[in-house]
Amino acid sequence: MDKEEYADSLMEKFKEKLNSMADSNKGQRKTFQLCLEDVEKAYLIKVGEDGTVEELNKKPLPEKDDSADISVYTTVDVIDGIMKKELNAMMAMMQGKIRIEGDMSALMKLASAFT
Repeated sequence: MDKEEYADSLMEKFKEKLNSMADSNKGQRKTFQLCLEDVEKAYLIKVGEDGTVEELNKKPLPEKDDSADISVYTTVDVIDGIMKKELNAMMAMMQGKIRIEGDMSALMKLASAFT
């Protein structure tokens, strides 16, 4: 499996986790963009009113989707480390491994899906 395929599988796991947390995400209606710079892909995730993922789209970087409430820029390895609990997201951000643009409160509500 190459790195892009691995990124796709991580995003599917993230989608499943978000859907399993639908009750706590109800009413969010947020759009989250995860930009994985090492594979030059962006994943746009739209969370619906019911808290489930309505849409998960992949597109090439550097296209930025202005409809996203928040954009997170990082790499596949960093996301993988966070999801495996081998890397702390806050530490990764302080070390410059993650860059964030947009509504931080939206990210905080979705962040638990990464762990």
